[in-house]
Amino acid sequence: MSENKQKPTLKGSIDSFNSVNRHTELESYKSPIHALPKTCDSYFSELPPIIIDQPCDTQPRVYWYATDKIDSFIWIVNKGCCIMKVLIAEAGCRPPLTDTILPGQAKLFSSNCFKKFAIECCQCKPVKCLGMAKIIVKN
Repeated sequence: MSENKQKPTLKGSIDSFNSVNRHTELESYKSPIHALPKTCDSYFSELPPIIIDQPCDTQPRVYWYATDKIDSFIWIVNKGCCIMKVLIAEAGCRPPLTDTILPGQAKLFSSNCFKKFAIECCQCKPVKCLGMAKIIVKN
């Protein structure tokens, strides 16, 4: 046998197989996209950031409140060296949601009947809670 024999290559057939698969995949994804409604009744708005800067005296301070209940996300970042206790009040008779945020940590909260949120600063060394909050409201 001659050593000049070339091994058969499958590159052409693999490329054509991949293009067929890509085409089929694209076709299968086209249908649901076209089935979506052209207009949407609800959208989300991001409110300006809220700066958290308060003394560490274990007194909760309200940073934001709404006159009516709203559907929203609240993202809170602890930028200081203290432990923050978050209190989120919801409309109705429910007790407030509470959670702690450690230094350097961020947490996202969600509520469909959000009324207000407060921060309580505890276990501080530099005697101040520092951070930021963003509220994203569903309209």
